[in-house]
Amino acid sequence: MDGGLGAPLAALSLACALLVAPEPANAVGIHVVPARVAAGQSITVTLYCPAGAKGGTVDGPTTFGSRRAEFADGKGTVTARIPQDADRAEHQVNGFCDDGESSAREAVVSAFIQVF
Repeated sequence: MDGGLGAPLAALSLACALLVAPEPANAVGIHVVPARVAAGQSITVTLYCPAGAKGGTVDGPTTFGSRRAEFADGKGTVTARIPQDADRAEHQVNGFCDDGESSAREAVVSAFIQVF
C-alpha cells in the first residue's frame, strides 16, 4: 500500500457527484433541498416519476403534511415550510406518483431531512 489518498478521494468525488446528479428520464426518485433545515424555514422537494405519471403527492407526515405536485417533463416540485414547532430531529419525506385518474399510487420514494 502506498498510503496515498488518490483512490479514496476519487471514490468520494464520485459519491458526491451521484448525490447531486439529476434523476435520469423515467427514473423514480425524490430530491430535497436543503436536507438540513432550520424550523420555520422552507424546503423544496422535487419528485421524479415514471413516464405516464400525471402528478404526485409529497408528504412530510411529521412536519408539513401532504402537498400535491403537478407534473411537467416527469417531475413535480413542491415548496413547503417546516413549522417552527417541528421536533428538532430527522424527519422522513415521502413521494407518491399517480396516473392522475385514480387514487392508486404507482411508486413510493423517501428521503430524510434534518430539522434543527
